[in-house]
Amino acid sequence: MTLQTHLSPEKIARYRATALKRQAQAAAEVSQRRQKAWQIARQAADLLRKEFGVNRVVVFGSLARETGFTRWSDIDIAVWGWPRKILFALLGLLWICR
Repeated sequence: MTLQTHLSPEKIARYRATALKRQAQAAAEVSQRRQKAWQIARQAADLLRKEFGVNRVVVFGSLARETGFTRWSDIDIAVWGWPRKILFALLGLLWICR
């Protein structure tokens, strides 16, 4: 048994317009989320440098690339020069930054 559905050209055009609108909305949301992620990463880097004297903070992963960042992406940072004994304090402060 085959299922045949007839869609008029008007319905197809409406579907395409709606799909394009949703796609544009999703892209705008991801762009806003990416901007917010960079803001949070910068705040975290500033906090790490000022409060804990770390030498270097680097963003990597999907946020660091021009493409690949999605609404499910997280913020990946690598840190050099932090005292290992304060690991949990650092993690707690970074969690608050989000």
